[in-house]
Amino acid sequence: MKKLIPKMINGKKYNIVEGTGEVVDFNEPFYAESEIERQQKIDAVKKKQNREFQLLRINDQYKDYGSFIWAIYSMSKRNYDKLKPSNLARLMFISTYLNYNGFLEIKNNVPMTKNDLKGLMKLSNGEFYNFINELSVHKILYTKKDKLFINPNLFIKGKLKSELVGEIYANQQVITRIYINAVRKLYNRATPCSHKTLSYIFQVMPFVNRQYNIVCFNPLEENPDKIRAMSFGEFCDAIGYNRDHSRRLYNVMFKPKFMVGKEEKCAIKYFSGEDSKLLNNHIIVNPRVYYAGNIWWKVEWIGKF
Repeated sequence: MKKLIPKMINGKKYNIVEGTGEVVDFNEPFYAESEIERQQKIDAVKKKQNREFQLLRINDQYKDYGSFIWAIYSMSKRNYDKLKPSNLARLMFISTYLNYNGFLEIKNNVPMTKNDLKGLMKLSNGEFYNFINELSVHKILYTKKDKLFINPNLFIKGKLKSELVGEIYANQQVITRIYINAVRKLYNRATPCSHKTLSYIFQVMPFVNRQYNIVCFNPLEENPDKIRAMSFGEFCDAIGYNRDHSRRLYNVMFKPKFMVGKEEKCAIKYFSGEDSKLLNNHIIVNPRVYYAGNIWWKVEWIGKF
């Protein structure tokens, strides 16, 4: 308990708390907080300010990376393994046209027709209808009242309810942000023949650490020192690619690039020991393409490669 010093002020008796100068009515019960309690309050304020600061940084990063679509995927199995790899890249592209009502739009809530979609995708008739049929068979894309809907268990636009997020993780699934600008730019720079190459960026998604975007065996690990990064050969095994041809995959996988302002950025990059001791033999996805975490300030440097 702190020492109280009686003092008369304007004819009225008060107690003055020694060391702080706090004035207390002499006739009222007095409780002086301890140093521990005072420090706890200071720490609480600091934590609150830190949360507010990080929220501002997150909001800034939202503005920097642009709008996004939520993609839901499984951690325990390969996703979309029944789709042709090229069609996986195409699916990610069309998902960026999803609106808040769950259907594809050409602009301002105007439903997208199949002809609109075909024009955007720049595919031949055969490739386009093969794509549409494959997505329909696997219940990914469907038509309702002349609108093209994407399965809401796979892609969502808009705010997520906490109950839904809890349900997703309870089902051993992860939800990530697919950034519209980057994905469209990647797709529009590619040719139909290179869509398979583009798909590897999305095939790797279940193995990408949600906070650090490193391809690894433990994607939910938040301690960077405990992340078990995959070698390129292990990544080949994970997606079912023959290791005997890994050099062929290596030569094409890291080629996709997109523009950010006037600068060209890699969508995915392999860091060898020559590049960085810290990132020895790591595969990292640019968080401007997709990112599930909430610590942008620790991975924003990746978005610059």
